[in-house]
Amino acid sequence: MANDTITPPSTTAGVMYDGKGERPGDGVPAVEPKTAAPVTKAPGSILDTPPAAASDKSILGDAVDEAGQAENKRLLEADVKTLSPEELGRRKELEDAKASEAAKTVPEKYDVKLPEGMAQDTGLIEKMTPVFKEMGITAAQAQKLTDIYAPYVQQKFADQQKAFNEAQENNFKNFLETERKNTMDKLGANAKQELVFAAKSRDRFLSKDTQEMLNAAGIANNFSFISDLIRIGKAISEDKLVVGRGVRPNSNKSDGEVLYGKPE
Repeated sequence: MANDTITPPSTTAGVMYDGKGERPGDGVPAVEPKTAAPVTKAPGSILDTPPAAASDKSILGDAVDEAGQAENKRLLEADVKTLSPEELGRRKELEDAKASEAAKTVPEKYDVKLPEGMAQDTGLIEKMTPVFKEMGITAAQAQKLTDIYAPYVQQKFADQQKAFNEAQENNFKNFLETERKNTMDKLGANAKQELVFAAKSRDRFLSKDTQEMLNAAGIANNFSFISDLIRIGKAISEDKLVVGRGVRPNSNKSDGEVLYGKPE
C-alpha cells in the first residue's frame, strides 16, 4: 500500500480526466468546470454620488454668450437710422432667422391675410384652428393655403353674383314687357289715342326725376297708373274758361274769380 499513490485529476483543453488515463467516451463522463458566480456590488450611499459633469464652457464663454444676446437685442430694437451699414446687415440676418424660426412654430392663433375686398370669416378660422394645430400646420403654411383658397372663393362668389344680377335683370325686363302687353290689351283698339292723354298729363304734372323713378320701379306700364293719367289728360283737355255775360275778357279778375265769383 505504501507504493500506491493518488494521482490528482488532470485537465487537457479544459476537459477533466479521472487520473487513470481514461478519457471521455471510454465509459467515464467528463466533468464540466464550474464558473464563479458574478459579484453584485451593493448600492452605494448618496454620499457616493459622483459630482455633476462640469460645463464644457468656461465662465468667460458664458459671459461672451450673454454679451452677444444683449447685442442682438439692441440691434433688433434700435432705430434703423442710428445703425451703421454693418449693423443693418446683421439686423437683417437676425430678422430673417427670427422669421424662419417663427415659420416652423405652430401658433396659438392663425392670423391670415385675405385678398383686397374680401372680409375675414372669423367663425371659419375658429373652427379650423384646432384642426390646423392637430395637423401641425404653421402660420406660413396656413397663409399658403389661404392664398390658394381665398381667390377661388372670391371668384366663385363673383360668378354667382353676376349670374344673380343677370337673372334679376331678365326677370325685370320680362315683368315690364308683361305689364306693357297687359295694359295695351285692356286699352283695346284705341290704345294709341288713349296714351296721348296719358302722356299729356304725365308731361304736365310729373317731373323728369319722378318719371325716371316710376320707370325704374316698373310702374310706368301699369294699367291702373296709365288709366289715371288718361283720365287726368282728358280732364285738362276738355277744361275751358267759360266767360259769363257782362264779364269782359280783359277784366282784371283772376281765373278763380271768373269761375267761382269774387269772395265776399
